[in-house]
Amino acid sequence: MRQIKFRVWNKKLRLWVAGWKIEQSGVVSDNEELVFMQFTGMADKNGKEIYEGDICEIETLIEKVTGKVVYSGDRFEFVGEFFSYGFLKNHSRCEVIGNEFENEHLSHQ
Repeated sequence: MRQIKFRVWNKKLRLWVAGWKIEQSGVVSDNEELVFMQFTGMADKNGKEIYEGDICEIETLIEKVTGKVVYSGDRFEFVGEFFSYGFLKNHSRCEVIGNEFENEHLSHQ
C-alpha cells in the first residue's frame, strides 16, 4: 500500500506551507490560496519523491521527454505537450527537474 502524503503550495505567498492538517471531517481549509498536491508513492531515479505538479524528464528508448505529473480520475498520469499516458511503472528512468509553481517555465515546454 502506498503512503498517503500531500504537500501544500500557497499561491499568494508563493511558498510551501508547513504545519497544516486535515480535520477528521476531511475538511482542510476554505482558503483558495492553497494548492494540495498528492504524493504518487514513487521516487525518481535519484530517490526524490514524486508529487502531482512535478515536472519530470523521462528517458525513453528514443529520446528524453519532459512532462508534468497530474492526477486524473483514479490515477497519476504523465502529460506532455503532445502526449499523455498512465504513470510509468519503471520510474527509474524518471527525474524530477522542478514543479509547476517554482519552475513555471518548465511546465510550458
